[in-house]
Amino acid sequence: MRLLSGLILAGLAATVVAGPIADTHVVHEKRDTNYQTSKWIKRGVVHPKRTLPMRIGLKQRNLEVGNDWLMDVSHPDSPNYGKFWSSDRVIDSFKPSDETVTAVRDWLVNIGGIHSARITHSDNKAWLAFDATTEEVEKLLRTKYHQYEHSNTGHVYATCDEYHLPIDIQSHIDFITPGIKGTKIGRALKKRAHVKNKHWKPSPMPMPNPAPYMPKLENALDTCDVAITPACLQALYGFEPQDPHRKVNTNNSLGIYESGDFYSQLDLNLFFTNFTHGQFQIPNGTHPILNSVGKWP
Repeated sequence: MRLLSGLILAGLAATVVAGPIADTHVVHEKRDTNYQTSKWIKRGVVHPKRTLPMRIGLKQRNLEVGNDWLMDVSHPDSPNYGKFWSSDRVIDSFKPSDETVTAVRDWLVNIGGIHSARITHSDNKAWLAFDATTEEVEKLLRTKYHQYEHSNTGHVYATCDEYHLPIDIQSHIDFITPGIKGTKIGRALKKRAHVKNKHWKPSPMPMPNPAPYMPKLENALDTCDVAITPACLQALYGFEPQDPHRKVNTNNSLGIYESGDFYSQLDLNLFFTNFTHGQFQIPNGTHPILNSVGKWP
């Protein structure tokens, strides 16, 4: 479940954590400094009173046999083929042990000073979540958070270059976010002309932001590193467009893991408008049946 490669900000240069780290703590995650990118600009420290949405991924059980269980119900030669598990059975089979949940929660409350009422256990049992100020998190994780601006989008993320955990707690935690994977905290301020208009009124509905980057040619493959288009997907996976009038199997489903993002019909509509045309046009408003597993109460 380690998410070290391909994560946002994965290539930012490391900074030195201020102050000595006690020998009771060890580095849990550290950014790879061998990879550099010019797309991220370091802007300064995160304000100590800023609230960060902390998520702790707990060590799950039975991940090593997950593929065997999947094949047991998916392979046509298996006697259990088609006997798919309920979501409750999936959660119960992979959820962290009670020892893990208790150890991490006690660490947050007794050492971190995070009141138990502030901590939420996710529906899928794999996460502990709480909001905390930057100074609280920096003290807890023995680290320092900085702001990084993406030069293309102007989005600003809060992230650290490494963080530390107590030795007796490390084995219970997979990863923490925001950590070396940042979380978006805003957008860089841009200088703009100010036009006085006494008749101007704010729009009652927010206007959607355009995509931060659109290739000049939607079938171009030389921009797939910055914008994934249908043409990029076809080239990467080697498939041809399907007949748009082909009947869809009602049993089709797709599992997606998202961290720091969420399902957006607006984004789907923009995709349909930008990349589906003619006989392949998908009407705005087309949507899947959403079944969120890791939702928060």
